[in-house]
Amino acid sequence: QAGAADCIPKPNTNREVFEAADFKREFLEKVLALGARRTRRRRADIAPATPGGKPLGTFKTRKPGKGRIKILAIGSSTGGPCALQELLASLPYPLKIPVVITQHMPAMFTRLLAETLSKIQNIDCQEAVDGEAVLPNRVLIAPGDSHMEFRADDGVLRVALHQGPKINFCRPAVDPMLSSLVSHFGGGVLCTILTGMGSDGLIGAEAVIARGGTVIAQDEPSSVVWGMPGAVARAGLCAAILPINQLGAEIGALIRSH
Repeated sequence: QAGAADCIPKPNTNREVFEAADFKREFLEKVLALGARRTRRRRADIAPATPGGKPLGTFKTRKPGKGRIKILAIGSSTGGPCALQELLASLPYPLKIPVVITQHMPAMFTRLLAETLSKIQNIDCQEAVDGEAVLPNRVLIAPGDSHMEFRADDGVLRVALHQGPKINFCRPAVDPMLSSLVSHFGGGVLCTILTGMGSDGLIGAEAVIARGGTVIAQDEPSSVVWGMPGAVARAGLCAAILPINQLGAEIGALIRSH
């Protein structure tokens, strides 16, 4: 809330050397991505990025899926906490569907994030616990250092946490969350990709589209880093690419239309 764009845990000197290498890679990637963002903004102040008011590039979009939306899945990384606050505050409550979130964050920070988000409109937002039920009008956040997938238990969908290998250098990662949801909900998944580095969420979003679901993404100007949303936008997977302050209304319209 004070303005941090991201966080990274202090490396443990007792760990193996390869983890120190992971820290170096992650740290440098974040610095370079945020520095590039600042440089682009400075250049935009000198020369408009949209001559004549027209976008420099457009991205192919597709029609939303036709099936009834049964769950909202959100993926985010760098700049995600602030984006999540704005998005969740704009959703139409009470929600008739569950919401699950994978935000790239270390352990402990995700619990604090859930506590912060739970103060928005008094929504039921929690750090996910292994085995708990996935219920309408509840927001579950993947715990730091655990992938969040799902399992069916006597007709009830429950959280299945595990510490499998990192995916896209991340744990939790967005791709396994989306792939797991598709196996349970098919085309009923509404996937929203927010600001973040890299391309985590792209493979999962492709699975959502392959089963007839819907993908939407945050646009570049409102993103801190347009890596994750840019990846799904360039792949032509999105039904809409919108500023963060318009995504909530779009999600509400998609839920109502199905």
